[in-house]
Amino acid sequence: MLGAFDLVSLVIQPPLKRRGTAWWNDLAARLSDLEQKVEGFSLASLTDSPDFITAVTTASQIAIRNHSEEKLAALKNAVVNVAMEDELENELYLVFLSLVDALTPLHLRILVLCRDATALRKEVGGSFVDMRTLIEQDIPGLPQDVLRQVARDLYNRDLIQNDQLHVAMSVESMARKLTTDFGDRLLRFIGEREPAQ
Repeated sequence: MLGAFDLVSLVIQPPLKRRGTAWWNDLAARLSDLEQKVEGFSLASLTDSPDFITAVTTASQIAIRNHSEEKLAALKNAVVNVAMEDELENELYLVFLSLVDALTPLHLRILVLCRDATALRKEVGGSFVDMRTLIEQDIPGLPQDVLRQVARDLYNRDLIQNDQLHVAMSVESMARKLTTDFGDRLLRFIGEREPAQ
């Protein structure tokens, strides 16, 4: 029978070390790539940025606790976006990082669907398609109670306009934007952006 020390050293520590190494290697590659692509951008200059150092340490703690590729990509994008920003608004990046930590990949996927709903409805082919149908097409078999909970979570965090994504919506309500401005800002922050040259 394994003791507590054996459990940590044999079972838990090696995967955590691999996660940490993979995270730091991927992040270093992304930042090096940024240094190559953006004239005047220097990794060395980031050592003087308290916002960047805080963003890296916060994102790294979250990354090591996660295995989801979607969340890891969001965290890397967030760190890169902090590195590219000249001015960060009132530590809003910390709020966004805490949201990435709290939300599941399913939350983030549905938030993206809500942001892109108008374009997705057009792709379906002219006929009216409600949000529930769009979600079911993208995430087949998603139980309605899970969708209700995810919608409530996103709504309570002021990321979407309406928490009734599981019900058929009227034409008028589907014509409105489904994400809030705050939700759009979160998705921009964790999205991959082309650096300004």
